[in-house]
Amino acid sequence: MAPKPEEINQEGKTGEMEKAKSDEKKEEEIPDLRKEAFQLANYYFVFQGVILTAIYSPPTKHKCDYRWIPFSLSLVAGILNLSALSSIAFKYKSILDEKG
Repeated sequence: MAPKPEEINQEGKTGEMEKAKSDEKKEEEIPDLRKEAFQLANYYFVFQGVILTAIYSPPTKHKCDYRWIPFSLSLVAGILNLSALSSIAFKYKSILDEKG
C-alpha cells in the first residue's frame, strides 16, 4: 500500500526539523570549542611562566643542577598542548565544513 501524501509531507518536515536542530547544536558547539582552545592556551602560558620563573629566579640554596628536567617538562607540556589544540582545530574545521 502506497503512503498517503500527508504522511510523505510529514516525514519531510520531520527530517527538516531534525536537520535544523542538528545545525543549531553545531552552532552552539563552535563557541564552546573556541573557549576550550583559549583555556588550553592560557593554561600552557601559565605553566611555561612557572617553569621559566623556577629556572631564572635568584639563586637560593635549592639550585636546580639538572636543567634537562624543566626542559623536559616544558617539552612534554608543549607536545600535549599542541595535540589537544590540533584535535580542537580539527573538530572546529569539520563543523565549519558541514555547515558551509
